Amino acid sequence: MSHTGGQTHIRVDQERDGWTWVFLGRFHFNAGLDSVSGSVSLVNDSSDTAGDTVAADAVRFGGGMGDVLGENSGTVSGRPRWEEGARTFTQFMGAPIDVYSGGDVTARSKFAAWAHQPGDDSVYFSWHSNAASGTSRGTASYVYSSNPPDGSYDPTQSASGSAELMNAVHDEIINDIRNAWDPTWTDRGYASAYFGELNPTYNGVMPSAMTLVAFHDNASDAAHLANPRFRQLLARAIYQGIVKYFANRDAVTPQLLPEPPREVEAHAGGAGTILVNWEPPLTDAHGVLGDAADSYAVYTSLDGYGFDGGTPTMDTSLIISGLDPNSIHFVRVAARNTGGESLPSETLAVRTLAPGAARALLVNDFDRLDQDQLVAESVPTLGVVERMILERMNTFNYVVQHAEALRGLPVAFDSTSNEAVISGRVTLAPSLHGAVFWATGEDSIADETLSDEEQQLLETYLASGGDLFLSGAEIGWDLVQNGAASDQDFYQDVLMSSYVADDSGVYEASGVTGSIFEGIGSIQFDDGSHDTYDVSYPDAITALPGATDCMTYAGTAFGACVELEVGGSKVVYLGFPFETIISAAHREGVMAGVFEFMDLDSKDVIFYDEFEVGDLSRWSSQGP
Repeated sequence: MSHTGGQTHIRVDQERDGWTWVFLGRFHFNAGLDSVSGSVSLVNDSSDTAGDTVAADAVRFGGGMGDVLGENSGTVSGRPRWEEGARTFTQFMGAPIDVYSGGDVTARSKFAAWAHQPGDDSVYFSWHSNAASGTSRGTASYVYSSNPPDGSYDPTQSASGSAELMNAVHDEIINDIRNAWDPTWTDRGYASAYFGELNPTYNGVMPSAMTLVAFHDNASDAAHLANPRFRQLLARAIYQGIVKYFANRDAVTPQLLPEPPREVEAHAGGAGTILVNWEPPLTDAHGVLGDAADSYAVYTSLDGYGFDGGTPTMDTSLIISGLDPNSIHFVRVAARNTGGESLPSETLAVRTLAPGAARALLVNDFDRLDQDQLVAESVPTLGVVERMILERMNTFNYVVQHAEALRGLPVAFDSTSNEAVISGRVTLAPSLHGAVFWATGEDSIADETLSDEEQQLLETYLASGGDLFLSGAEIGWDLVQNGAASDQDFYQDVLMSSYVADDSGVYEASGVTGSIFEGIGSIQFDDGSHDTYDVSYPDAITALPGATDCMTYAGTAFGACVELEVGGSKVVYLGFPFETIISAAHREGVMAGVFEFMDLDSKDVIFYDEFEVGDLSRWSSQGP
């Protein structure tokens, strides 16, 4: 399989799962036909030379759109297939009519039994929200029994192992919510009921259990369900509960995959070398987080979307060499242990140095992921609903837009998470980086656009002669409208800006005559229908005396950008996130204006020809 991250080889046993689609993984392909970055080859890798037949089967890209007639409507949904119910999904997946003809509920468990292969060690688990009187709250878990859902508990009629599976998952959910979310969360306990989804008549080949995690008709519970961080906690708890079920059954110690690495930083050297540093993932004493990591994998990419197969390491740093000089590379890191591999870190970017080049530091400070970022969408028969489409909320890889906009400029760059700056792992110093490009995205009050520590570090950096390009949609709202006196002082004295309104009301801005962006044209940024996220509330700002407005929002009197020069430092402050500018040409134009204003190629920075093992301290909090 050839994708933008390279090639991936996947072996498929054609003696199994012969009647349904087999998931191969998530890969990034360029549009169109491309044998290098967008193709799949079917190869006979069998070592059997006895003359057995190998069949070349179909390969499908993506989930596609629904084309199966609805059970009740008799029409196709016209929606992405992953949004459809179990009945249409199982029919598309190749299941026989006796699996899906009984309806959506029973199709789920029947499909699990049909897809089960001899020797598979499987469980069936589902989670739902609940509804009652509007006052009920909390989590209850179920196995099958012939009694109605009246609070009774009879585990004797369920498939073998079901009660143990339910107990393990339910206990993990309650423990994790109470220790990491709400210590007063209601535990409604174990129960049984005649739920068709759990009926061993439909699926008697594996343990089956269900959790009703919260009540969607209760305002308090519903608010938690709408929060993606709460759902992330639930998903991890369910996974960990299933692992503990198997470990207890097999009388072994459970091995939980680790959390992602922290405080990742990536630095570029000459001679085609990159240094990647990070902190080990968090663990805890309450059984909420994963186990400790014992190794790591560093993944690299040329476009920030398709990654290679990863370079393993036992250390918390890795030097990658042999790269083309003056080239852009993207990196992310995952933690590993015997339980598996963590989710990846945020994506960072580096551009390998050429002698005498200017150097900047890209800081990713967009960490927010909450219910206020839900995507409003008009859905037939439902009207406008708020949906949790993570790809349109925060994908933690917006450094890509910044890096690509710098590609045509003579500037190398490193990048880091803002946490590594706060901890002191990465030093803000003009001798290391002539400019800092700091992106807060839609971080707001809870996530802090700029914390007290970050403000102090930036103020010191600017006082030392460094330059700053700062962008984000909620900086004024956080620091001025809802900030302390010190936050307001930073906004006025350092950014030399006045906060006018929380929302400009438009998604378009243009350069001001006489400013660094004069003649740049009409810049449109994302309203949620493009490739990043909806900038729901772009800050309306204006320059204070000594600074200059450099953009205004279209059709309004609101400013969108402030430029200023104080002493030897220059600042460009954009009231909406840079990465959401729709046009790549406009992103490049903005970066070119910033580069020229800051005169980066005239700034002297310390240059290293290459990194060597043992020299990692050069990038510690003490600097080189």
